[in-house]
Amino acid sequence: MSTGALITVNWKIKPEATEAFIAKTAELFKTARLKPGFRNIRLLRGDIDKNEFILIEEWDKSQMWLDYVDYRTKSGEFEAYNAMLAAPAQFGMWDIDAIAAAEAEMV
Repeated sequence: MSTGALITVNWKIKPEATEAFIAKTAELFKTARLKPGFRNIRLLRGDIDKNEFILIEEWDKSQMWLDYVDYRTKSGEFEAYNAMLAAPAQFGMWDIDAIAAAEAEMV
């Protein structure tokens, strides 16, 4: 039985839209954290390509994230994202239970 879901969303954003993308995403975080099953969310920016971003989210269940996306889609809030994209977003849904792992050794 899964102990949660990890969601990844990879974006390539138009250079002229990166600051608006960051601001819009940060604004959406304020209400995402109030949704049932939400655990945490992070937006990371590419180290080499500053127009690449990855969103990493944790939810109790994948279906809870899908319900959240449905809510955002029906509200029309995701339409602004489409205008900022340089390429289609890539989505991933992962079982949060690791099948292999390692940690740094404490010295």
